[in-house]
Amino acid sequence: MKLKNILYSSAVVAVAALFTACSDIDENERFEYVKPASVNRAVLIEDFTGQNCVYCPNGTEIIEGLLKQYGEEHIIAVGMHSGPLGFKGSKKYVGLKTDIADTYYNAWGVTTQPTAAINRSVVLSDYTKWGAAVAIELQKEAKLSLNLTNTYDEASRQLTINVEAYGTDGNTDGKLTVWLLEDGVKAYQKDQSGYNYDYIHNHVFRANVTADAWGDAISVKEGVKSEKSYTYTLPEGWNADNVSVVAFVNGADNHNVEQVTKKAIKPQSLLTK
Repeated sequence: MKLKNILYSSAVVAVAALFTACSDIDENERFEYVKPASVNRAVLIEDFTGQNCVYCPNGTEIIEGLLKQYGEEHIIAVGMHSGPLGFKGSKKYVGLKTDIADTYYNAWGVTTQPTAAINRSVVLSDYTKWGAAVAIELQKEAKLSLNLTNTYDEASRQLTINVEAYGTDGNTDGKLTVWLLEDGVKAYQKDQSGYNYDYIHNHVFRANVTADAWGDAISVKEGVKSEKSYTYTLPEGWNADNVSVVAFVNGADNHNVEQVTKKAIKPQSLLTK
């Protein structure tokens, strides 16, 4: 009986010593920091175009080629109808030019069309050089990831957008901008052969959702998720089946897009039924 008590007491002491030893480890040394996994980089192409621009369809062809080459998850194209060759519309013809697109057109000092701002790092009027600029941007390391959740109500045409930004490499203090685009818009386009009244315009810039044209201030820290939500009511003339949300984060100076993403406001499963 004494031997049993001695063994029991020894076991209790051993266990107590084990837990005491563990508690001696500094809290900062107990867990090793694991850096977030890297994410694929996407590239934003702001295509400054116009319905009266005869060479703009050539720029569109370049963009379509880049979309096929790299995939729509890596290339986010936005048709910024703007400038003197843009058309706001009339009673007879649909116009796609917007004041916000003109704001960007003037800010980047665009003088000829088509011209593209590639990730807001370089602005090129020579569309034969767009592909090389895109390739360079794709090779840069992404500092954050972006995720969109869209909820659309058919009856009210109200869209709720939730944007999640997650830091993957260092901290980013910049601006978050959210836009709406529409595909499949039938409107005239002038080309080298004349006027094409059955031209289909894709990734047309429709509206800015953020309060300011240059976005909302956002701070994204490595390993931490930041969220922002927005609501927008779609005008009756838009086809909700073809509307997408584009969200991107650039530097606080409005240059250098760190990451961009795009998502339709309706699930693809519903659009294919």
